[in-house]
Amino acid sequence: MNVVERAKAPTPKFFKVLRTVGLALSAVSQVTVDEDAKMEKELVKRLQEDNKNLPRDGIK
Repeated sequence: MNVVERAKAPTPKFFKVLRTVGLALSAVSQVTVDEDAKMEKELVKRLQEDNKNLPRDGIK
């Protein structure tokens, strides 16, 4: 089988499943990273609001 024949041949089912699983895992990891970044941003925002009126010299 030469290169042209192999390129035109249908993709075996195993590799189609492997591709689908890889894409699904990639999507899940991206959602996880995005949610983590959103939570961190929200936490920083709340901490800034909570500390807004505190004195800056360290005395409470």
